[in-house]
Amino acid sequence: EVSEAINGVGGQSFFEFVNRMRVAHAQQMLAETKQRRILEIAFESGFNSKTASNEAFRRYSGQTPSASRKAAIYSSSEK
Repeated sequence: EVSEAINGVGGQSFFEFVNRMRVAHAQQMLAETKQRRILEIAFESGFNSKTASNEAFRRYSGQTPSASRKAAIYSSSEK
């Protein structure tokens, strides 16, 4: 039922919804914690491999996790 609700309301599959949430969580963690390894953050965000994390990042953010971290660091240094 949850999957059907997401499909009907959000226009995306359950898989897409979950991966978007994982990417959003990882992006937040990458921006907030510069000392932690990217792979550690990917696993904490629910990805089960580096490849799955990189593919989801490219698909939903247009960047790799490391590019996302660099952009966040650059953005915060401009403030």
